Amino acid sequence: MGPSIDSPATARLPLPLAIAYTAYAGSLFLGMALLTLLAALLPVSLPRRRTLVRAGARGFMALAGLRLRLLHPERLPEGPCVVVANHAR
Repeated sequence: MGPSIDSPATARLPLPLAIAYTAYAGSLFLGMALLTLLAALLPVSLPRRRTLVRAGARGFMALAGLRLRLLHPERLPEGPCVVVANHAR
């Protein structure tokens, strides 16, 4: 089993709250995506742009109430790698 995301959206919410959370998370995503895109286009060094984009992604996760949890980190190889999420259960 790999990383999992725990979120308020996975709990059973009453329909009006689910709709409100969906609208909130969607609006938040669009706003953060726009800010992150603008940060990525700044004429600064590549490491600085990556730091800004990483901060934007982590900010979105925090503001949306999402937690990223990594299970079995020892299964990841040393060094850079691409991790693909399989959402099938």
